[in-house]
Amino acid sequence: MEEEFITPTDVKRFVYCPKIIYISKVLHLEERVTDYMQYGKEKHDKTIISPLIASLKVKKVLEDVEMESSGLRVRGKVDYVLITKFNEYIPAEIKWAETFQSIKRDHALQIATYALLIEENFSTVVKRGAVYYLRSKKAMVASINNELKKEAKDLIKKIHKIIDEETEPDVRVAKEKCKNCGFKNYCLRF
Repeated sequence: MEEEFITPTDVKRFVYCPKIIYISKVLHLEERVTDYMQYGKEKHDKTIISPLIASLKVKKVLEDVEMESSGLRVRGKVDYVLITKFNEYIPAEIKWAETFQSIKRDHALQIATYALLIEENFSTVVKRGAVYYLRSKKAMVASINNELKKEAKDLIKKIHKIIDEETEPDVRVAKEKCKNCGFKNYCLRF
């Protein structure tokens, strides 16, 4: 049996609600695509992240970088890898969401997962990540420390366990999260 790979998006989904992993990866049911999701998937010109490029002193921008880790069984494509004039690698994602004071938790762990992939694929250490929130028109940069990377690795293991053992997680999330969830029609909560 071929080992299943997950994506950094799966990590983001797991943080949002672990049942999404069971529904999508074990039951193989597809998420209902909303207009917001469709807009978020559209290719955006890198001029959107020009404030990030300037503030971080970026010398090179890699777009749609596909990476893989056999050890973690994770593969994914990050929107951008920003390489600063100090040769620092910074994963950057564009999100069709609003934010408040900091990068949303699920997005931070998705970025941390991309950081793990960048570290393995580019033989470097990633210390920061960035998210540009389209609806708020706000770029945010956050530290990616060893604690966050360890948390991402732990979540990756939990996700693989759900998939490998085909076990539905017994979790409850706030009802507000369910309102716009593309998987709510499959969830037994309703």
